[in-house]
Amino acid sequence: MVKLLTFVFIGGGLGSVARIGIARLFAQFLTQALPLATLSVNIIGSFLIGLFWALPSISEKNSWLHFLIIGFCGGFTTFSAFSWENFNLLKQGDTFLFFIYALLSISLCLLATWGGYSLGKNI
Repeated sequence: MVKLLTFVFIGGGLGSVARIGIARLFAQFLTQALPLATLSVNIIGSFLIGLFWALPSISEKNSWLHFLIIGFCGGFTTFSAFSWENFNLLKQGDTFLFFIYALLSISLCLLATWGGYSLGKNI
């Protein structure tokens, strides 16, 4: 059990560092009302979860599953940031961007998970 928790811990830390790196990269080059950095990491993370889950070499081995899916992707994706950003859009009265961001996040992340899983099954 300690070994699996260690894999989750290390993977989660690496995923969180990757997420903040992408957020800073977006902030450096883009200024926008729509939170594109969070949207991007959620789509990428959803794709990776689908891909990793479909690969037998990962999904059949607890260590890799805990490290990559639960740890890295869990630390990388940002549902709490997604919720906070949506709340802020509503608080600012920007209902249109709220609906666009929520719709894009949910639909593109589900599509990315399916795409990653489909790709992984064909590797």
